[in-house]
Formats: sequence, structure tokens, C-alpha cells
Amino acid sequence: MLSKLTIAGFHNYSDGTLWDNLSLPEGISKESFINEVLRQASEFPLLYPDLDFMKYQIGEFSKKWYHNFERWYAAYTAQYEALYNVDVKTTFNDDAKDTDNDLKHFDMKRNSESNGKSGGKSEGSNKGHDNKGKAAYDTGAYANVESTSDSAFSSLSSSESNSLSTSESEYHSESNSHSWEHSQTSEEWKRGNYGTTMSQELLLAEYNAWLFNLYEHMAEIFVSEFCICIYQ
Repeated sequence: MLSKLTIAGFHNYSDGTLWDNLSLPEGISKESFINEVLRQASEFPLLYPDLDFMKYQIGEFSKKWYHNFERWYAAYTAQYEALYNVDVKTTFNDDAKDTDNDLKHFDMKRNSESNGKSGGKSEGSNKGHDNKGKAAYDTGAYANVESTSDSAFSSLSSSESNSLSTSESEYHSESNSHSWEHSQTSEEWKRGNYGTTMSQELLLAEYNAWLFNLYEHMAEIFVSEFCICIYQ
């Protein structure tokens, strides 16, 4: 019987440390991957029969396939409706802003001044003399028996002064500020079967998609790179 160093032998010999450099994306079970590799290839000889070198190569295998495994897992766990061939969400954003500042200014000042002065002066004098005469009994000549003298003086003086001063001042300021802002977000969904594919075809495609097993496919890649597939 041909003696061979298998993946199961290395796993047991290293007490599981063979997989120390194995790195898988978040969500993928490292334990499930190792068990699937052992299930598929436990009796196959290894391409590199050196433990330390095999550990190193497993680390490099992780780096090379990490992004692929990550994308496969994302697709494997995606949520969708199996019978929909359209599932689209469109988002509309409507933003508007209006700002209006209006400043009105009115300044008026009026001054009015009126000055007036009037005056007058009046003076007058009046003087009169009245004599009464009477003739004597035995003579024909008149002799003053009574004399009256009137003298009058009047003086009138008037003065008037008028002064009018008017001052008016008016200031008017008006400020109008208007600000308007509007934001609206709306979403429109297009979902369902738009008639391009029958629902039975979509259902069959869903069935075939789930025939794919992520861990089985990853293990197959590992075995193809590190194992010599000998069937007895």
C-alpha cells in the first residue's frame, strides 16, 4: 500500500494548528470550512508535505481568495423576492431656498421760520382860549368878565412784534426680511414581475441558485490547490 501524508494526517499531527494562518471574511465559519475540507479530501496526499510550509501556503491562500469569498457570502445572504424581476427604489430630492431682504429708508426734515414786527406812534396837542366879555352900564366898550383857557395834549404809541419758528423732522425706516426654505424627499418603488419572464422561470432559477453551497465550493477550491486527488 502506498504511504502518503494526507490533509487529515497533518490536521491531527498539528493538533489543529495547521489552520492558524487561515483568515476568512466575517460571517463565514472557519470551523465549517475546515470540516468540509476534511470531508472532501481527508485521504488525499498533500502537494506540500512540510507542516510549516503548508501553514504558510494556507495563509497565502486566504489572502488570494479573501475578496472572492467575501463577495460570494454577500450574494449568498442577500435578501430578495424570488418572483420579482424588478426591485428598484428611486429617490427624489427637492431642495429650494428663497431669501429676500428689503430695506426702505425715508428721511424728511422741514424748517419754517417767520418773524414780524409792527409799531406806530401818534402825538397831538390841542389848545384853545375862550373869553367872554360884557359891556359896562355906562360905557359902550366890552370888558372881559370871564376868561377860559383849554389846553389838551395826547400821545399814542404802539409797538407789536411777532416771531414764528416751526421745525419738523420725520424719519421712517422699514426693513422686510423674508426667508423661505423647502426640502422634500420622496421615494418611488418599482417592484414585481414586469412580464418579461414568467414566474415559473424565476422560481426554477431560484431553485438552481440554492443548489450552490458556499462551503462546498470553497473547499473544492482548497482541495484543487493543495491536494493530489488519488482515488483507490
